[in-house]
Amino acid sequence: MKKALKMKIRGLDREQFKRLRELTHHAKNLYNQTLWILRQAFEATGLYFAYPKMDKVMKQVENIEGEINYKLLKAKVSQQTLRRLDKNFKSFFKCIKDFQQNPSKYSGQPKPP
Repeated sequence: MKKALKMKIRGLDREQFKRLRELTHHAKNLYNQTLWILRQAFEATGLYFAYPKMDKVMKQVENIEGEINYKLLKAKVSQQTLRRLDKNFKSFFKCIKDFQQNPSKYSGQPKPP
């Protein structure tokens, strides 16, 4: 089981801390928006869209405020966020496959990220 990494960042002034919170908020929004789109597409078609397709699509998808979450962050940060989601989905598919072969290993059926 992975544990969340919690770090204390010291030495930031008020503006730097405010900017850091804003950027982490944008990254969270990009992750959640992409997750929602992927889950909707997967439920509708049964197909999973890997990172390259996600990356291309999310550069154009607007949020409720009319902004593009992908473009609110630097490109590398947005790409890493989408790669993390891709990794989480691949892990989920691997768990589903393992669950079908060894259900006693799990306390319940694995759920998507």
